[in-house]
Amino acid sequence: MTGWPSDKHIDILCQRAAGFFVYAVATVKFLDHPVFTPREQLDKIINLPGHTTYEGVTQLKNKTTLDSLYTRILQMAFDFGGEDPELNFRIQSIIGAVVLAMNPLSPSTIAELIGLETVQVKKVLKPLQSLLILSEDPNSPVKPFHKSFPDFITDSPRCLDKRFYISPKIHHHKLAINCLTLMNGALKPNLLSLPECALNKEVKDLQDRINAHISPALKYACKFWCDHLTKTGEDISRVLDALNVFMREKFLPWLEVISVVGAIREAVVGLKKIILWLNEVCLDPL
Repeated sequence: MTGWPSDKHIDILCQRAAGFFVYAVATVKFLDHPVFTPREQLDKIINLPGHTTYEGVTQLKNKTTLDSLYTRILQMAFDFGGEDPELNFRIQSIIGAVVLAMNPLSPSTIAELIGLETVQVKKVLKPLQSLLILSEDPNSPVKPFHKSFPDFITDSPRCLDKRFYISPKIHHHKLAINCLTLMNGALKPNLLSLPECALNKEVKDLQDRINAHISPALKYACKFWCDHLTKTGEDISRVLDALNVFMREKFLPWLEVISVVGAIREAVVGLKKIILWLNEVCLDPL
């Protein structure tokens, strides 16, 4: 490919990058496509519009080209050839878990948390390898390469293709229900079969028991369900049903898990948030 990329191509890319390193990295990763050639991928970037309606009025120039690039990558990754509500829901649920999780989650953890198979999660994430730090290991955490991607995809005026917009309130609502559902199904008294009245430090194989009985998804749900619940803004009736079951039947087993994973402080803070949240959303708190 002698003479490629041309000086004109380089000038356009430099102008659009505007010194913003994440644009350059996303572009390079976008060119490395398993099917399309780098020349074909570069043409798609070069032919992007200069700005969106939102970008045309913003004073933050670095968003101008990033928004168009992110939109194009998402459209290329999920070119459905038509609307598919079930697939849209799956894509949004997976991306929502990536960008709104309290700490980075692996594909296998996301799958268990939202009720999918690991292979289904990986199929959605793989086309986004230019935007995410994604390993071949399904147990390795997935992270956005740069904070600008979560900022873009959770901002309605910027993410104009609504197939991809992740509403924080809606998806925190989904994640709260997922956490409560997982805990309600998995938690039981003395989940780790610990000796009666034994202190955690007295159980020599405690970590082995944790690994055997508390999956990463269950550990995440136990630690962070409060955070997701207090950020929800959707109809809370379904959440309250699951929360009622949790408080009546799973609260003590939850405390046991919280104790062995060393998250007592986080639990206290989370419960205080829940009390404040219940007083805001319910006339008659649980």
